[in-house]
Amino acid sequence: MTFEELNSAELGFIEIIRAFSFLFKEGYHGNQFSLGGREPGIIFENWVANRIVHVYWSENGFLDVSIKRKKIFAKPNSIEFSIRDCYKYFNCDHIRHSPPIGSLNILKINADFIQQHLMPVIKGEMWIDELLKQRK
Repeated sequence: MTFEELNSAELGFIEIIRAFSFLFKEGYHGNQFSLGGREPGIIFENWVANRIVHVYWSENGFLDVSIKRKKIFAKPNSIEFSIRDCYKYFNCDHIRHSPPIGSLNILKINADFIQQHLMPVIKGEMWIDELLKQRK
């Protein structure tokens, strides 16, 4: 099978795995995969860090990346944020307003953003509110 034989959802899936492969090094594994439908994506999980990273292409063509953690004794029992909401805190709001052209570029920019700014959250060392407090 060659890349020419893959449909757009399959290509999007492969591109996500390539761009976010750094999560595997942090102990994440792919838990859920979506190749069908209009929103291809992957849910990466790390049970030790208590983090779930959801990466998918939305129906309107935007990349959505959210990070979630579960809380056993709290209501709601999980909290989640979109990395798009964090761009402004790291002087990267230009990503939201002028996203790069091309799906590979969008994936790379978002993966780089996480690696440069959100690794303490990815590693389970702190949650986003604590990280943003440190930035102030």
